[in-house]
Amino acid sequence: MNYQAAHLYVTSRMKEELSSNLIYHGLHHTLDVIDSIAIIAKKEGLTDQETTIAKTAALYHDIGFIFEYEDNEMLAIDLASETLPKFDYTLSEIKIITRMIEATIIHVEPNTLLEKMMVDADFDYFGRSDFEQIATTLHKELQIYNNVYTADQWDEVQLQFLKTHRYYTNYSIKNRLPKKKKNVEKIVDRQAKRFE
Repeated sequence: MNYQAAHLYVTSRMKEELSSNLIYHGLHHTLDVIDSIAIIAKKEGLTDQETTIAKTAALYHDIGFIFEYEDNEMLAIDLASETLPKFDYTLSEIKIITRMIEATIIHVEPNTLLEKMMVDADFDYFGRSDFEQIATTLHKELQIYNNVYTADQWDEVQLQFLKTHRYYTNYSIKNRLPKKKKNVEKIVDRQAKRFE
């Protein structure tokens, strides 16, 4: 697997072709997810080969946004399937990668450890101190793409998602869940103050 060549290909396309309106789903998010999945892979004891597969899935998971906003995951899967053979990935490795990307679709349940890692890395920020800052960029991006929420509505949308969301890996449960709970409490407190 020539991960460096794949990385150069994907990041170059994202830099050139992603809309500037993607203030959440930009290249910075992809790089953040790669960093997160690399940390999880190390803590979960993955082999070098498994780690490369995991990082590749993170690399490709949002490239579909260069084509369209909705159903971008399937477009990412198509592009990964088309281009990864050129970077010396086998069909079995590509199958694992595409299933990991598919696991990031809302309401798709991850099954394997690698799929669970992908989902945890994609939502790693839920359990970090930069949660509010990143969530604000998602709110602004959604408004650009005609999903207009007031501050109250946005807090409610976030709460509903955060309450149904779960972390899967031992690393994320231990290192992200406690802070996620605090982030949820902040939103609940903010809502309560609005109704005082």
